[in-house]
Amino acid sequence: MKNILGFFIGAVVLLFSTKCYSQEFEGGFIKVRGTGGTPPYTFSLDGSPYQVKDTFFNVVAGQHTINTKDAKNCVKTSTCTMYNLLNMVITKTTKSSVTFKATGGKPPYYFSRNSTTNWILNKTRWTELRRNNQYIFRVKDSLGYIYYINVTL
Repeated sequence: MKNILGFFIGAVVLLFSTKCYSQEFEGGFIKVRGTGGTPPYTFSLDGSPYQVKDTFFNVVAGQHTINTKDAKNCVKTSTCTMYNLLNMVITKTTKSSVTFKATGGKPPYYFSRNSTTNWILNKTRWTELRRNNQYIFRVKDSLGYIYYINVTL
């Protein structure tokens, strides 16, 4: 707002940010951290009533809208995406091979056999395996989550 002399008066805009942290497990949760503005903060998830607690429990997979409101009623809107749990299942076995399917997490998927460092993009079929040997197959998603299965043919 300008006064007669052309100076801005009474218009101060404070910017603050919201960061969202998500952790996957049964009944996921989102923890929010407000910064800037004027504390204390209140938080709303997907249009729910504002709450003082910075954590939302039993959050389902998908994209969520988080509103952070400061003591002066300034609101910052952020989004946070929760992913389903990363999982891997065996879809086919033979005498010397095994095939997997990965679900959940965030694609693309990287797979490994008996290694935590040698990852191969989308390698779901492993051949030339020996009977009665134990193998550890792992899948890693683009968020870095890892799931593993022990297999003995």
